[in-house]
Amino acid sequence: GVRQAPIAVRSSLTLETARPTVGEEVNVVVSLEVPRSCSLDSLNVSFSNVPGMEFLSRSFDNLADGKSANPSNVVKRMAASVRFMSPWSGRLGATVTGQAMRQQRRSRGMGFFFSSMSFGEPFEAKAPAVTLAVRPPPEEGRPEGYAGIVAEGLRIHETLDLLKVETNDVVTVTYRLRTNGYVPASFQPKDVAFEWGRQTAPNGTTEIEYRRFFVADGAAATPVLTLSYYDPHAKRYKAVAAGATPLKYDIIDGN
Repeated sequence: GVRQAPIAVRSSLTLETARPTVGEEVNVVVSLEVPRSCSLDSLNVSFSNVPGMEFLSRSFDNLADGKSANPSNVVKRMAASVRFMSPWSGRLGATVTGQAMRQQRRSRGMGFFFSSMSFGEPFEAKAPAVTLAVRPPPEEGRPEGYAGIVAEGLRIHETLDLLKVETNDVVTVTYRLRTNGYVPASFQPKDVAFEWGRQTAPNGTTEIEYRRFFVADGAAATPVLTLSYYDPHAKRYKAVAAGATPLKYDIIDGN
């Protein structure tokens, strides 16, 4: 029946490097200082919103406990691998929620018998934000017109609403881009009229559809569209292309 003081849980956040390059794998360590008599359960870690932040680990891995300045406490540590697919600078914070469990002994009868029970207390511990500066891809080898796409694979496919045309017909060209990487929200390929749609699947695959209007002025095929991107695994720039779809012209007899 004695009211217990809340369990104090303090969290902190450290980065393997505070200045990673776009696409570089970085270890993030979350530390939780708790009383030695307590255990932690149902942990969940959420980070402040950072554009292009991706988790490479499915979950956090437990590390060896650290020491606390308070001998009554212990520091629980866990780590995950992440990468940042977009240049960004600012402060990265983390919030940890979960249950802090403690054992309590209770006497039974005349005090000769004791039972032990486990009690859980929900907690929320905000880690002080750390400075983060994600550097853009290297300048060496950067192609002209590079627009910030970072991906380990990029595909683009072209379809037309007309394949058989007459001179000066307007052909609607649809480009479908598919990637597991990062494409800036503001990106639009050269000569494209507008972005028609964008969606990201639960597995992280992003599909974007663009529309372009092309006048059949006698050209034998549609123009070629080339997109450059940086592959963080290969650590170099690559390119994909779509277009050059043949057009068949109807010849109109003027007689």
